[in-house]
Amino acid sequence: MPARIGLIFLDDLCAFAPWISDRAPSWAASRELDGPLLPPTFAPPPVLVVVARSLTWARLEDAAPWLAEADALILVVDPRDDPGHDEDDPELRELAGIEREQLRAQLGALPLEFVDVSPAQPLEQAIDAALTLARARASSCTRSWPTLAPTPTFEPTTASEAGPWIAWTPPGWRRPICETNEALRHLAAGLGHGDGRPFFLDGLAGVRVDLRTGAREHIDGLAGSAQPGWPIAAAPGGGWLDQRRAPGDARPSWTLHRLGHPAQACGGGWGRAIAIDPGGRVAWTGGRCHFDWRVITARGPAWWTASSHDWPCGHAKKLYGFENNEPLTVQLAADLGACASTYEHDSLLTPGLPLRWRELGELCLAERARGEPRALLFVRADGEDGFPGDPMQADEDARDAFAPLSLGPSPALRYVVGLEAPTYRLAGGAVERLGPTRAGAAEWIVCDAEHRVVHRAPGRMLAGWGPWLVIQHNAQLWRVDLRTRAQTPLGPSGRPIAGAVAIVGTPMVVLLGLEPTPALRLV
Repeated sequence: MPARIGLIFLDDLCAFAPWISDRAPSWAASRELDGPLLPPTFAPPPVLVVVARSLTWARLEDAAPWLAEADALILVVDPRDDPGHDEDDPELRELAGIEREQLRAQLGALPLEFVDVSPAQPLEQAIDAALTLARARASSCTRSWPTLAPTPTFEPTTASEAGPWIAWTPPGWRRPICETNEALRHLAAGLGHGDGRPFFLDGLAGVRVDLRTGAREHIDGLAGSAQPGWPIAAAPGGGWLDQRRAPGDARPSWTLHRLGHPAQACGGGWGRAIAIDPGGRVAWTGGRCHFDWRVITARGPAWWTASSHDWPCGHAKKLYGFENNEPLTVQLAADLGACASTYEHDSLLTPGLPLRWRELGELCLAERARGEPRALLFVRADGEDGFPGDPMQADEDARDAFAPLSLGPSPALRYVVGLEAPTYRLAGGAVERLGPTRAGAAEWIVCDAEHRVVHRAPGRMLAGWGPWLVIQHNAQLWRVDLRTRAQTPLGPSGRPIAGAVAIVGTPMVVLLGLEPTPALRLV
């Protein structure tokens, strides 16, 4: 990418909705600057200018491993919103100095310069001074700025054959906490593949399960890493991500365990491990309402930015006054044009990476993702009268359950929705009921990036990713190619299916059966 200097307002990285913080577009508009979006990337530009308020300093430290991927960093420090700020207080000056030295230590050998906002140097002047320093750094910088490649995929000809039903005991099984969603949460997080070879990391038993055969391989340090409510996320190559707290530290620490290498821990964020991209580029962690994106860097899983969220077109936070809405899984489209996140009570479609770079001449500006495709999907039983939530208003209390959602291969086939029960969609400020057409007759639909239904077919949608979808119809399983609508028979399921999860990057899906006992099956 041509631009070599990047400008970030740290407030925008901390915000999980475009309307919470829009400092970047407001700053560009005030200077009458505009330009095209650059291709998506997780990498910082070679020379980076970060504008940080005092109250966002903790996030700056959380992002340090990602910032360290740049060649130089100029930090504009704006203390004006700090209620305790006093430039003449020697103790506060000493504390600020300690914080800066700690940050410098976290960044290692990265060249770091500070520019302070003060009455003598207002914010705009401080930004101009920082950009002048950045130009000097950029003039001697030769490193390229990489863009993201599409997610590597494995066509059905190279995908693994179907496997047997494999016994599995989810964490907390037979306890009240372990319902279908809890089992799906652990299953989705623990799935992975290496060169098309699918596996499941059982963080309770401490084994890697070959989903083709059921063979189990002991993994040192894995046993007990998953607990009821707290899954581990499988990494490519068989490693995993989990959340731990250091003794005496109330803040969570996210540890990436790489087989044959020392574990790497990074701070920031909260909640639970959700998933890791099959390319090993990004991990998702979080809890009710929103989640965080974490870039996998040379130093570990660094906090990057919060998920794209809006209201009411965003995940519910708390239903009925007491029930949290917790995450189940996240997937990114192969073309990076959309992101799908599924929570217990709703599914959310958002426009790819939540942070994009806009080219403004010699400068590129980081801003929150806006626009389409963006939609909220949920299930609401007909005749529901236990709570006052109105599904046509997308009220939180109206969201009984999530709607099955998968990402297609292109804007023309952007997403697929399963319609097994009354399903609603909020998009473009309006709510509509999508189906099913007949009560009790499951269907699935394909929509383009403008939310138009381009295909509707009978059958129960189980799971899918990219051009592939697995459905159940007339007591048989079928793999559908969305590009051609060709259906490949996969035979009967062999037992009742409680749910299913796609192995992202492949046409493969893992079925979850809970009766008579929990078990998994690859198809």
